[in-house]
Amino acid sequence: MRAFAWLFVAGCSDTKVIAEMERALTASNVAIAHGLVASEILSHTHDVPDSTLRHPGETGFGCPGVIDKQGPEDNFFLTLDYALDGCVPDSALVPAAVSGHAGIQWSGTITTVSWDGLMVDLVNAVSGTLSGPVETAETATMMGPTGALVIGSSTVDLDLAVEFANDGITFDGDAVVQDDLTDPLVLEGVVLAPTDITLPCPTPSAGVARLDGDGKEVVVDFALPGDGLVTVERGGRVSESVDLCAYRSEIFTK
Repeated sequence: MRAFAWLFVAGCSDTKVIAEMERALTASNVAIAHGLVASEILSHTHDVPDSTLRHPGETGFGCPGVIDKQGPEDNFFLTLDYALDGCVPDSALVPAAVSGHAGIQWSGTITTVSWDGLMVDLVNAVSGTLSGPVETAETATMMGPTGALVIGSSTVDLDLAVEFANDGITFDGDAVVQDDLTDPLVLEGVVLAPTDITLPCPTPSAGVARLDGDGKEVVVDFALPGDGLVTVERGGRVSESVDLCAYRSEIFTK
């Protein structure tokens, strides 16, 4: 049941305001899910699994594996193998099982991704375009996912700056959700700790998402009040606490 059945907006029950707030919540969930999948794939540019098959259920193995790596370290192609029956990635960036394969072409500066039957949650096919620079530092991996990434029935045009470290992942940048809107969604300092990336939906613990909505900006504040509850503001009207997962995407839930 959607949370805005009981929403109160600064004493006003304007249905247009509520609709815009709901749109921002839904778009935020979809954009975050796409950002996590994109980051999981790109992160393996400089974190190449060291075994040809790393399927679950075998001692010392994990997810994904890598097959047919070809070329020197500054210009190579490899295929990430997520197992036919699916496995949950070791990175913990994706909370659901991933199956199939994804190709990584590294040019020395930019990674370009291709798809070969990749599925998220075993039912959501992945297609579209994904590329971007990937750099590693001592404590983090920096990525810039761009492209129109399709997962299941959702398409998001990504133009993000991502920092992935042991204590979590941070998103900044633009994500235009093409499902039922074309207004840009801007993510600012959106942080997900490892404990935030869970089913049925990842719930950021910091940052905001800004939707350039119908005449007025809509802002989702992930930090307040926290623990999966957020507040939404449009034109000075602020919602009460809203359950972010009430507006979750279908990407991580069959």
